[in-house]
Amino acid sequence: MRRLSLISIAGLVLLVACNSTRKPNFENFTKAIDQYLTKHGETCTSIGRQFPIDIPASAQQSQYGFGSQLAALQQAGLVSETDTTAVVHGMLDALHGLTPPQPVKRFRLTAEGQQYFRQIPGTFGQTGGLCYGQKTVASVLKWGNPVTIFPA
Repeated sequence: MRRLSLISIAGLVLLVACNSTRKPNFENFTKAIDQYLTKHGETCTSIGRQFPIDIPASAQQSQYGFGSQLAALQQAGLVSETDTTAVVHGMLDALHGLTPPQPVKRFRLTAEGQQYFRQIPGTFGQTGGLCYGQKTVASVLKWGNPVTIFPA
């Protein structure tokens, strides 16, 4: 009985030793890619603005503007809307000066929206975004031999 236990343990040790984490195989590639995606694989959409977001009445009618996108987020329960007045800053403020306060719809993140909101890399630095998924490896189909990009 003792001999059978020793043989079983020795076989298990050999089996584990043969399964090196540096050996190229489907399991090791999947594990390495999943470790990377755990840190860097969040799927987000950029909002491009910080909350609260004020949309002037003149821009609310446009079906292609930012207001329609915020309305969709409101239907999903991620933002809430209130009517208020505010000074709306635009790209031409330096030429025309500040505009007087005007009616706006103010959009704020709801409690649920705050769960998904993150600072993400944007074109011009950090921007706000809503993250809705996490990338994972479905399968590794094949791989090639290692390639030396920069000779030593």
